[in-house]
Amino acid sequence: MKLPILGLCLALVFVMALPGARGQAPSAPAAQSSGQPSGAAFDLAKRIEDVKQKGQFQPRGRRNPFASPLSEIGTISPLVVEEFSLEEQEKLLKSAEGISLPNIKALMALENHEGAVREAVLLREKLEAKRGRFSPANAERVRRILEELDALLKEMGKALKEVVLAEAQKALARASQLFKGEEYQAVIDTVTLLDGYVPDLAGASEEIKDIVQQASALANRARLHLEFEELKVEISGVIWSPERSIAIINGESKVPDEEVKVGDLTLEVKAIKPGKVVFLYKGEEISKALHY
Repeated sequence: MKLPILGLCLALVFVMALPGARGQAPSAPAAQSSGQPSGAAFDLAKRIEDVKQKGQFQPRGRRNPFASPLSEIGTISPLVVEEFSLEEQEKLLKSAEGISLPNIKALMALENHEGAVREAVLLREKLEAKRGRFSPANAERVRRILEELDALLKEMGKALKEVVLAEAQKALARASQLFKGEEYQAVIDTVTLLDGYVPDLAGASEEIKDIVQQASALANRARLHLEFEELKVEISGVIWSPERSIAIINGESKVPDEEVKVGDLTLEVKAIKPGKVVFLYKGEEISKALHY
């Protein structure tokens, strides 16, 4: 285990000895007596330079000192650091200061808080991705931009809660209206949209949590109605009176509180009303109209 470590240490020594390894300008080739590596050392340094310039190791009849002797891999992948020039830094920072930040503030003024937050988060991601690669002077500009973004996001936090609450209330009201109109699939779709609008329920206010719970319960009831519609339940006759009512369900006479077998299910006849029968299905009262 000591030999590979020794080889790696030697490689690092030779890399530091190469022209330009410590920020020095490369000098013209000198004679061997002036300090140029010779023999195996020069060959190793040249191979390291091949890796840096070409991006891959070119075998020259010797084992790659960086690879395990148990493998036969003839290439190594160098650490690639994408260049981020001062010109590119300036372009990104000018866009942040002159376009993105003013856009965020304009969206806030228009009360488009959702759009403002989206723009702020996108800008923060761009800056954070390259934060450690800015020049010292530009790093200070990045710090100021990020501080301003944090302040804007904090300000929008209160407004966003109000927006989410208002949208949640609208969604619940719409779902309730659709349920009354027996548009059960539309109820489910509306509640699904609400769930997407409030993804972090744990961090939501108690008022929003209550709205989401009511909407979810309504969606579950709507699913039961859709399930019931798939059952083979046919009402061919209804005799209603205040004293005693009878309904013909799937060819059998039934009165309230009796049960009806539908496949493997057992339904309870909850009530018989003029022109329809109310069943109890998984705890939900569902009406079925007389089939004429």
